[in-house]
Amino acid sequence: MIFCEVEFVTNEKATQVLIDALQETESKKNENLQAFNAMISAEVPALTTMVCTRISEKSFSFVLATDLWKEGKSKVVANVKKWLQNVLHVKGKLSVEQVTVDDFLLDIMLAELNDYLFMSSNRIKCLLNVDYFDNRQFHVDEHMIKEAAFGKKKALEQAKKILADKTLLDELERIYADINPREFYGHPVHYKINCCSPESGMEIVDLLINALYDRKRLRGCRINLVHDITPECYDESDFNDFVVSAKDNVVVIDTRGIPNSTEDGRYASVYEEVIQYMDRIIHRNCSDVLFIFMEDNSYPGFSAALAAQTQEYLRIVNINEGIGDPAESKEYLNFLASESELKNFWRKEGNELVLTEKAYTVSELRKLFQKWSNDCLSKFVYTAYADYQQTTVKVKPTFSENKLEELVGLSQVKQITKQIIATNVIAKKRMKTISTVQSTSKHMIFTGNPGSAKTTVARILASLLKEQGVLESGAFVECGRADLVGKYVGWTAQIVKRKFKEARGGVLFIDEAYSLVEDGGQFGDEAINTIVQEMENYRDEVIVIFAGYPDRMKEFLDRNEGLKSRIAFHIDFPDYSVDELMQIMDLMLTKREYRLTEGARIKARELMVSGSNKKNFGNGRFVRNIVEQAIMKQSLRLFDEMQAGREYSDDELSLLTEEDFKIEDVLPKETGINVMGFRVA
Repeated sequence: MIFCEVEFVTNEKATQVLIDALQETESKKNENLQAFNAMISAEVPALTTMVCTRISEKSFSFVLATDLWKEGKSKVVANVKKWLQNVLHVKGKLSVEQVTVDDFLLDIMLAELNDYLFMSSNRIKCLLNVDYFDNRQFHVDEHMIKEAAFGKKKALEQAKKILADKTLLDELERIYADINPREFYGHPVHYKINCCSPESGMEIVDLLINALYDRKRLRGCRINLVHDITPECYDESDFNDFVVSAKDNVVVIDTRGIPNSTEDGRYASVYEEVIQYMDRIIHRNCSDVLFIFMEDNSYPGFSAALAAQTQEYLRIVNINEGIGDPAESKEYLNFLASESELKNFWRKEGNELVLTEKAYTVSELRKLFQKWSNDCLSKFVYTAYADYQQTTVKVKPTFSENKLEELVGLSQVKQITKQIIATNVIAKKRMKTISTVQSTSKHMIFTGNPGSAKTTVARILASLLKEQGVLESGAFVECGRADLVGKYVGWTAQIVKRKFKEARGGVLFIDEAYSLVEDGGQFGDEAINTIVQEMENYRDEVIVIFAGYPDRMKEFLDRNEGLKSRIAFHIDFPDYSVDELMQIMDLMLTKREYRLTEGARIKARELMVSGSNKKNFGNGRFVRNIVEQAIMKQSLRLFDEMQAGREYSDDELSLLTEEDFKIEDVLPKETGINVMGFRVA
């Protein structure tokens, strides 16, 4: 839906024009406007809401909300102008400007305060389904891009200013390709922005939307950012109303600050319902709404899981945050300064800022500029604070260090991981001071059975190496055979190269790498050869981690000496013991606020013992399956008894009993098929 402010300017006195149109001579201005708004409500086209909010000497001001923008802005404007001229019996000039929903509602409320409305502003909000700004399960911020012409030249100039990554430059080339029609038919792609700060992410969003609107790939120019999403959002009708109201515009889903992983590397199940709910809404609206998933490289929240869920029906283009060398980074700092209140001080003091690293991300540069701004304010502006000594705050372990330590068991894995970090940190410091030191291989192999936390540790390792300055972006790109092998000759090499570019400055995690060559096809060989080549090309920029079953990984490496010689570290992930499995279960239950009876604990332990002795045992995944099935069985049990009239306290609703763990179907099958779900007896 498009929301606008409209002004109709005449050459005659507006108050008299209105009185004549209503054939009133003695009515007050307020009563005339109420009558006029009642007339508008009755006569404007369906799917359009229009309210007169003010009249001045020779003009009328309106707000407009319409679903008819698909007919074209010029046609909507022409129809509104024609209707006003017919009603008011006067010619005039009409101007229309798109606005945010919040600005639209503010105009409506001001009109209500002036007693111009014939119905309440709350009634109008309800009719338009835009009463979602006060929702506590999510928050919405809006802003508009300018409707003025943009152009490819300006887009590329702006891209250079914001230190655009090649992924963004490539997308701008596609947007401005001459073979594309300059007309809206739908959204061929949606986007995932990989960034480390909301500011750098929104810089990319604004540039993309300006370019798309310029090429008529969008009807509206309103950007709706939804953030601070809670686990309770999964059944909020307000969220559905918010997305529907964004028709013809853009929705950015930001999950920054939301914890994102469990012990087995999957997203915390507390948000699974939110993901499923949003997936359904996105599926219904993706033809009319452009969706952008914003993901923090270090703390991705559930955006990656949500984007993955939508891949069956969406084509998603990944856009990475930019990285620049010292010269490019200095230009970006100059750009930030040019938009700052301290730009005059930057000319005098900022150019002395020394950049010592080989490369910087946009987020890192923003942090540097913020620190300079804070210092500048105290040293050169509010000089009374120049000698103030800041209170020293004790440094706590980083988020990633805590996440590593919080993992159940894996004591040897944790120790080796710390050795890897220490080795890389010291090697980087030596390279800065000792010119003869050569860079060493950082690539790794993780071996272990499913659910043994290989992916989780790899993701944490990427964040830790970023925090320690070993990796530039900390990007984590996970892929398997399906993501690397193309359908035709020559495709595979290009796909692999794109994955390395996507992982630049971070980690490329290749799961079940041996599957690339198990069918003996030439495409798999092409993938391996290209991987070996790119490992060398990106020797100092990408760490490759191969993961899979221990025995099959050994066979894989024995067949590929080129790979084997480039592997620096090998971590073996053991299966969890029964005691560790019980600890994992307790953590999962605590997060979901469930408790166990003693009988339930005994029964759960029996399942752990039986499951861990099976061939296809799934470690942490097996535990999660047990927990989810026990909760489902408890829910069915309580529901049946509630239907019979029994009531339960909050404490009883959170208690799992021995009966709930009678779920033998959860045990791994020797055929290799692990039955999911549950059976109703």
